[in-house]
Amino acid sequence: MDKSFSNGVSVVCPVCRSFNSIEETYCAECGAPLDGETTNMAQAFHEAARYRQTDPPRKKGASLKQWPNVQTDRNGNAGAGTAPASYLSNEEIIHRIERTATIADIENLESQRQLDEVIVSSFIESYLRPLAAATKEAVTRRENGVFVLPRRSFTENALYVTAITYGYHPAEVAFALKQLYELLTNARQGVDHKELRLSNDLLLGFSCVLGYYNLCCYLLQELRVKEEILWLQKLCDLSVSYSALESGMDSAKSWLVKYMPPYNASAPDIPCWLTYGDTRYSGSEISAANSIISAEKRRLLAFRKSLYMYLNVLASHTD
Repeated sequence: MDKSFSNGVSVVCPVCRSFNSIEETYCAECGAPLDGETTNMAQAFHEAARYRQTDPPRKKGASLKQWPNVQTDRNGNAGAGTAPASYLSNEEIIHRIERTATIADIENLESQRQLDEVIVSSFIESYLRPLAAATKEAVTRRENGVFVLPRRSFTENALYVTAITYGYHPAEVAFALKQLYELLTNARQGVDHKELRLSNDLLLGFSCVLGYYNLCCYLLQELRVKEEILWLQKLCDLSVSYSALESGMDSAKSWLVKYMPPYNASAPDIPCWLTYGDTRYSGSEISAANSIISAEKRRLLAFRKSLYMYLNVLASHTD
């Protein structure tokens, strides 16, 4: 934040930009320090807020000093002021102070709780509720004995694949969900994040509901390149930030070309099928595989990122 600016006759307040006598130590209008020592907007704002709480109330709408048209550079340093733009009421000046002091909200404890609520709500609504709802679905059985799995579809904007549909067993989702609840309980009780890990059963159990089944099958097989073995280890280690999980997954794309899911509803009991676009030709499987792996990796990382942030919130509120 800019320090107070003086033209030798008056001093411009760094918060409300009102003119003050050079003999003043605090701004007469908002209470912010004028000695040039305040370089933090939150500190100046709190000084101003405390001043407003002890200052006798003025008549509503009463005009205060002029709000100067002070030019600032890209770093917020004030230049020479020009003619004042207008007279502002007390309420208008306070509104401008509060609008430019948003950093104070971040440093406020109540706002910290509000930010935590955003993270928690996002994880619950995006992942916990859909997973819990999936456990309540039923697997039906046709007269010929074929099982019909409940399914979830994801629309893709790819040229060759318009949708991916995943079939899941509610019991498998429930088994993985029990593991997740245990993991969250440990985090809430203060267990070190280095001891918190995603199990293979959890990853696979959620893979169809959350839409990363094919990538999960590739990652859990034994024949993988060294880089992707290390990537899976970092993915499962919940002490590792999601920012360390960028990878191209080229080997997974090549693998999927050989194990491409079937087209449309060929069987109701398989875990994945595709809906292709109108344009198909020999060799389009490569482009389709690239689209599928890219989309599934995006969904897997979104889940991992949300879980990582949620665990950090839980750790900050340990018993």
